[in-house]
Amino acid sequence: AWLVLTGKWLDSGGSVFSGASAISQSQAKALYQQSLANLQAKNYALAARGFKKLVDVYPGLHPIIALHQAEAYENLPDEHSAQ
Repeated sequence: AWLVLTGKWLDSGGSVFSGASAISQSQAKALYQQSLANLQAKNYALAARGFKKLVDVYPGLHPIIALHQAEAYENLPDEHSAQ
């Protein structure tokens, strides 16, 4: 459900996208989708790193990104695994 919901938000003309980021909106969208795929595939370290990169890129989606990031961190064996 999150993928469908957030996918809609990500395609809403960039209203939640920070244009001041170092990556383009299309790159950020691809990173978000890859991070979700990593989360679903239980690649938690990769997912956590991806979501961490997106916090400043999509400030309007911070609560959702933080939720995904927390899920990834919760499933890591230790805090050093995400680095």
